[in-house]
Amino acid sequence: AGDEDLLPRELLALVRGLEAQVSRRDELDAALDPDPVLGRVEAQYVDRELRALQRQLQEPRVMADKELQGRLEGRLTGLLARKSQLARQLRVSR
Repeated sequence: AGDEDLLPRELLALVRGLEAQVSRRDELDAALDPDPVLGRVEAQYVDRELRALQRQLQEPRVMADKELQGRLEGRLTGLLARKSQLARQLRVSR
């Protein structure tokens, strides 16, 4: 995350070309078999949710509310199970 104007034109053109190649490859992969692509997207979502829950569990108001803490820990357990399931699916699909 930086200012693209600071990059030399040639380097920026190269980066944009690589981005386009990756995008086309991802589109082709998704067209041929969308499941691995969808699995990766879901895995990213699960990772983001796990990090958010872990942060919430560290908040003093959550630590003081055992019922809320229990609900969040239950959600965390479910997400960890889903993460493991997705990892297995992605390994099989490769």
